[in-house]
Amino acid sequence: MRAVKSVLTAAGNLKRKFIKEDESILMLRAIKDVNVAKFLKYDLVLFDGITEDLFPGVNLPEIDYKNMFDCIDIALKNRKLQKVDYFIEKIIQLYEMILVRHGLMVVGLPFSGKTSAINVLAGRKKYKLTKRKNSYLNMLLLLQLFSIFFILDSLGLLNERG
Repeated sequence: MRAVKSVLTAAGNLKRKFIKEDESILMLRAIKDVNVAKFLKYDLVLFDGITEDLFPGVNLPEIDYKNMFDCIDIALKNRKLQKVDYFIEKIIQLYEMILVRHGLMVVGLPFSGKTSAINVLAGRKKYKLTKRKNSYLNMLLLLQLFSIFFILDSLGLLNERG
């Protein structure tokens, strides 16, 4: 039921933001935003097939993340990290998950970029080109997630995901 609530919350947020958009596009966007980050690349092919069967002929428009990409670029340069498309995609997915969930855990293999993704996303808030009311709350949430991850990791409660 939590997964259904997350999808409905995401769909509601999208509907409030894009009032005149077709609801099938908004629902497909919500389903993908909530679920894609949880799947391994092998499962994404199956997930895409299922969503194409559920929403035949619905094509999602690209989300305009230009402002966010600019801020991420600055944060990457300041942290002396390389700009890799896969890494940036994971940062975007983390951001989208934070928008629709009240809590999440970042898991993965050692040295896979979990901490760097969190730090870049938190750092990008500092370079944000447009103001938003919730940026302070989002920053607090990121810092809490960062702390929880290290507590769980130090206690040995995080397992490798295969």
